[in-house]
Amino acid sequence: MVFRRILVPLDGSPLAEGILPYVRILARGLGVKVHLLQVLDPDKVRDAADPEAGMWVDQVAESARADALEYLKDVGRTMGVDYARVEYVVEEGNVPDAILRAAGDDPETLVAMATHGRSGLGRVLMGSVAARVLDRTSSPVLLSKSREAALREGEYPLKYAIVPLDGSPEAESILPVVSDLARATGMEVLLVTVLDSTTALSEVSGVRLTPEIGTRGTEGELVTYLQVQADQLQRQGVPRVAVRGVTGGVADSIAELTQEFPESLVAMATHGHTGLGDRLSGTNTDKVVRQSDVPVLVLRSGLRR
Repeated sequence: MVFRRILVPLDGSPLAEGILPYVRILARGLGVKVHLLQVLDPDKVRDAADPEAGMWVDQVAESARADALEYLKDVGRTMGVDYARVEYVVEEGNVPDAILRAAGDDPETLVAMATHGRSGLGRVLMGSVAARVLDRTSSPVLLSKSREAALREGEYPLKYAIVPLDGSPEAESILPVVSDLARATGMEVLLVTVLDSTTALSEVSGVRLTPEIGTRGTEGELVTYLQVQADQLQRQGVPRVAVRGVTGGVADSIAELTQEFPESLVAMATHGHTGLGDRLSGTNTDKVVRQSDVPVLVLRSGLRR
């Protein structure tokens, strides 16, 4: 099975809960456990204490943990999976460190998080937090741009997996994850490459094109390369695979595809210390997340499954 569990960091805000409709459909399709995580800021806990009023730090911390656990249980009741398969984790400390501890450096754990989230304790999800998690984890990470009116219950359908490839082994490292995911959920896989700018697609995954596929490759060779990858996926049992050559800028082209296939996710590999790993903002992968109204599944290249 592609994943053992889905880890979902939340901060109590509706924006952070924007990832949940995708978590619900994946948890149901994959039949995996869901671990809901909330991280308490110890500085905020200490600041809320007032010994003169009889509110000691330990009491405030205990109350905050109880409130967080009750919140997570409320979310768990909306998951639409066996209630016994939802687990709850309340941590205290640094947010990215807590997420990494909970993920356990496990490639069979999918970390799913919204791209924005704000609570009374301040912004705790995405931005530098996501960049630090992505830079240090071997777990795949599902990122979703928050929707103001995300479903409090229910699912967003996922029928397609859009996979940008550039001919490099690094970019191809996402394919085993996509293969497992498509076979488990029935998603159709759409393999994509850029035809008129052979260096552009490499900016998404942070790698250079291989010489035989890259700058000396013709459009026909690129499409043939995609078809070879498609045939391999079908031999692995993926029922439906299509290939597509696109033109224009990488992020813009992928965003356009997500408009054509709105019930989709984008799956791509990235280096751990370039692209997302350096700084999420300003990269092509970040542009894909920001410009697309679909979730983006990111895997650090080189972490083969």
